[in-house]
Amino acid sequence: MFDKVYAPNVHLFAFHAHKVLAGDANSNEGNINYLWDKCNRILTALGVNKKFNRENLTSYQKSEPPGTRIDLIVPEKVGNRRSLPFEKTIQQGNVKIPIKGFALPKRISDSYALGLNIRVPEKEAGQKTEPVDISIFKQFNPSNCLFNPNHYSLPLDPNLNFLGQTILITITLTDEQNEAAAKTDSNFLKNLADKCLESLIQCPLKTPTFSGEGKLFGSPIFEYGSLSQIEDSWHILIWLFTNPTTSERLFDCYNDLLELLLYRNKILHTYHERDKIYYVTRDEYEQIEQIINETFENLNKEKSYPQRLSQNVLQKLNTQLMQMPTKAVEYARLLRDIEIRQHTLNINTQNYKDKVSKIRTYLKSKSDPLDLKFLETFSKETCVTFQKQITADLGYFQHGSGLLDTAINSIRGMVDIEEAQRDRDLQVTVQALGFGLATAGVVATSIPYLIKAEPENYPIRLPFTTRAINFPTSEIHPFSLVLLMSLGAGLLGARLGVWAVVSGVMNLKRIVASVRKLVGFQPKLPPKQDKPNSPDKDKDPELPA
Repeated sequence: MFDKVYAPNVHLFAFHAHKVLAGDANSNEGNINYLWDKCNRILTALGVNKKFNRENLTSYQKSEPPGTRIDLIVPEKVGNRRSLPFEKTIQQGNVKIPIKGFALPKRISDSYALGLNIRVPEKEAGQKTEPVDISIFKQFNPSNCLFNPNHYSLPLDPNLNFLGQTILITITLTDEQNEAAAKTDSNFLKNLADKCLESLIQCPLKTPTFSGEGKLFGSPIFEYGSLSQIEDSWHILIWLFTNPTTSERLFDCYNDLLELLLYRNKILHTYHERDKIYYVTRDEYEQIEQIINETFENLNKEKSYPQRLSQNVLQKLNTQLMQMPTKAVEYARLLRDIEIRQHTLNINTQNYKDKVSKIRTYLKSKSDPLDLKFLETFSKETCVTFQKQITADLGYFQHGSGLLDTAINSIRGMVDIEEAQRDRDLQVTVQALGFGLATAGVVATSIPYLIKAEPENYPIRLPFTTRAINFPTSEIHPFSLVLLMSLGAGLLGARLGVWAVVSGVMNLKRIVASVRKLVGFQPKLPPKQDKPNSPDKDKDPELPA
C-alpha cells in the first residue's frame, strides 16, 4: 500500500524570454513561441488531441494585449477559461484511470510563462478516486517529454532564450502513509519522495541529487537539483500533502508560485550567463596585461630608450595605438554585459522577495503559520552569494579597463614626443640646408671677382686642371676652384646654421628673461588679503583681481 499514491499531480513551470535587451551579445529573441510549441509536443506525447493554435492563443496571432501580467489564452475558444483544459484515460494493469489537466499560458513582464498540470483527480463523478501505483508518473512523462535535455546548451536552437523550468510533484498521503510517517523515522517520507522521482525520470536522463527539505503550507517538501551545476541538473520539488489545507493553499497561490519560480529561474539563468561572460572577460583581461607587459619590456630593451625611439619601435607603437582602442571597446562591452547581469539579478531578487511577502500576507489572512523559510532560503543565501560574486567580478575586471586606458595614453604620449622631436630635427635640417645653399650661392657669385679670368678656349683636363696631371705647370681650373669653394662654404654654412638654430632655441627663454630683467618687468600678483584675525576690522578685505 505504501507504493500507492493518491491524487498524484505533476506541474511543469517553464519560462522563456519574451523580449531581450537590444545590443546584448549573449541574447537573441529566437523562437518566441518555443514554450507553446513545447507544450504541444508534450500533449502529443500524452496522446491528448488539444493543442495551442492561432485560434486559442494570442501569441500565435501576434496580437497580445498590453500589460505586465497577461493571460494569453482566448477565453471564448476554451469555454471561457484562463487555461487550455484536457483529459484522457490511461490503462494501468486492468484499471482505467482518468487523467485531467490544463495548460496555462501567461506573459509576465518581459517573459513568457507556462503552467502545465497533469493529474489524477481527487474525485470523479462525485466519487473519490482510488490510490494508483507510483509508476503512474512514468505515464505522465512518456519519453521524458517534460524535460528539455541539456536546455542550457540548447543544441536544437542556439538562439533560444529558454530561462529554465521547475517540475513540482504533489501527492496526498493516504491514512496508512500518514500513520507510517508518524510511527517510523523521518526517512519514510524522504524515501517516498525518492520513489516518485525515480518513477518520473527515465533513462538516459540522470536523476538530480537531493539538495534540501523543509515545510511549506504545513506539509513537507523535498528539493532536488544542484545550484552549482545548473546547466546539467533539473529543479524538481516533491510535495507530500500531510495537511488537508495544503492543497487549497496551493490552489489559491498558484499564480504567485508561478511568478516566484519565474524569478528564481531568471536569477539562475542570469548567473549562468555571468559564468560564460566571466571566462571570456578573464581571457581578455589576461591578453591586455600580456600586451602591455610585452610593450614596455620591449621598450626597456631598446638601446636608445628613454632618450629616443627607433623607427621600428615607433612603427610598432603606432600599430598598437590603432589596435588598442578596438580592444578597449570590446572589453568595455564585456563589462557592460556583466553589469547588465548584476542589475537583472538584483531586480529579480527583489521581485522574489516581494512575492514571498505577498504569500505571507495571504497566509496571515488565513491564520496559518507564517513559516516560509523553505522559500526564503533562496533569496537570503543563494541570491546574496550571487550578488557578492558579481560585485567582486566587476571590482576585479574594472582595473583592466583603467589599465588599458593608462597604457593607451602613455604610448600616445611617447609617440607624440618622438614625432615632435623628429619634426623639430627635420625643421633644423631644412633650415641648415637652406642656410648652406644660400651661403654657397653667395660664395659662387663672388669668387669670379677674386680669380683671374682664363681664355675661353682654355681646356679642362681631368681631374679638372688646366693641363695634364703630370705636367709640372698644371694648376686647378677656375671652374673647379669655384665649385670647391662653393661646396666648402655651403657645408660650413649648413654647420653654422644647425648651431644657430639649436643654440637659438635653447637660449630663447634665457634671452627673454634677461630682457625682462633689464626693462624691470615683474608679474602682477593679486593683492594680499587680511588674515581672519587682522586687527583692522573696519576695512573690508580686498578680493584678488
